[in-house]
Amino acid sequence: MKDKDDIYRHPLSAGAAKGDKEHRDAKKPRRILEAKEQNRSYLEAPKKVILGIDPGIARMGFGVVVQEGHRMRAGQYGTLTTEPHRPLEQRLAEMFGKVQEVLKKTRPRAAAMEELFFSRNAKTAIAVGQARGVALLACGLAGLPVYEYRPMEVKQAVAGYGAADKQQVQRMVKLLLGLAEVPRPDDTADALAVAITHAQCVGTRLSETVRQLSKRMDPFPLPPQGGRKGF
Repeated sequence: MKDKDDIYRHPLSAGAAKGDKEHRDAKKPRRILEAKEQNRSYLEAPKKVILGIDPGIARMGFGVVVQEGHRMRAGQYGTLTTEPHRPLEQRLAEMFGKVQEVLKKTRPRAAAMEELFFSRNAKTAIAVGQARGVALLACGLAGLPVYEYRPMEVKQAVAGYGAADKQQVQRMVKLLLGLAEVPRPDDTADALAVAITHAQCVGTRLSETVRQLSKRMDPFPLPPQGGRKGF
């Protein structure tokens, strides 16, 4: 009878007995190893803090979306307001200061807002443009990159349908972020929606897909040289 030490042991078995990781991994199917690597990369995915902005002088909605891997949750969100009877320059200065405070408190890595488009109401379009400029200035001074999305891109990314109505988008904002209720007022929900759009689209194939879909559905497409056609 052979001594126990003389019994032949398969090198993989011996390696496994010694706790040799390479031998253990060599016995595992490739798919299991690939799955482990995918899980590891998911867990090590950096956290992204995105600030969505819905510009306005009377009310400016803001909403922070925190993305970790494929998960999203809402951070701080709300609406910045100014008094309607104050001079315009004072209201813009006040709004600028409030946006700066939001940036300091939330410390986002990127900001997102809808592209500016011409409105039938010229006065409203000018007011939104002024508020938008204030927000862009605050982000620029903070060194924060700002990304823009068309309204149809936001609808496509959040609700999965480029012609979704406002209520559908707001309900999806609630579901995607796990909120107890739809954020109010609408400015806040709109800001969160554009932040979700950036989280869903940036650096992925969805970004190009969303843009292509919005171009096909947009009744007022941008001309090749830029600038939206007038009404």
